[in-house]
Amino acid sequence: MRSSLQNSKCLLNIYNKLVIRKGQHLIANQTAIHHSSFITDHSPIDWNVVETEAAQLLSRYIQFDTSNPPGNEALAIEFLADTLRQRGFAPQIFRSAPNRANLVVRLNGQGDIDCAPCLLYAHADVVPADPIAWSMPPFEGYVKDDFVWGRGALDNKGLGIVFMQALTLLRQYASPPKRDIILLIAT
Repeated sequence: MRSSLQNSKCLLNIYNKLVIRKGQHLIANQTAIHHSSFITDHSPIDWNVVETEAAQLLSRYIQFDTSNPPGNEALAIEFLADTLRQRGFAPQIFRSAPNRANLVVRLNGQGDIDCAPCLLYAHADVVPADPIAWSMPPFEGYVKDDFVWGRGALDNKGLGIVFMQALTLLRQYASPPKRDIILLIAT
């Protein structure tokens, strides 16, 4: 059985290998993780596929203008929930106001009652962006030279996509963690 520390290292490794942050963009890293204590599917992770998928998801997610005020995150949250459903998860959506929504999804652990769940948190709303002040349109999710450009790429839409990718990889390649892992993407 893996320890909580091993579970944390696994998630941190996935996060570190998937994304390098720099400026107003997100770039994918070409390195891979190999740690036999948490990989149960012995086929190698194809990081090119993972990175390409993450960039595509982030690009699409950025295209939802979730500037706050007013927020309008509901359509973006529906997009993320649909993506998670396609991956076999059962996300829940909680509406807090018209056009405002929060997403919760759980990766079940081993059911150890002594272990509190691990919460991964990201927010879907972004600060308004003046397109004149941007070198790329802030809500197009433009991909250029391995960079995803747009409002929220670093704060905080990029993190939400990393967490979704990590949950997917943990589900596919890792034995069940000792504790549940809950992803909350909120307004």
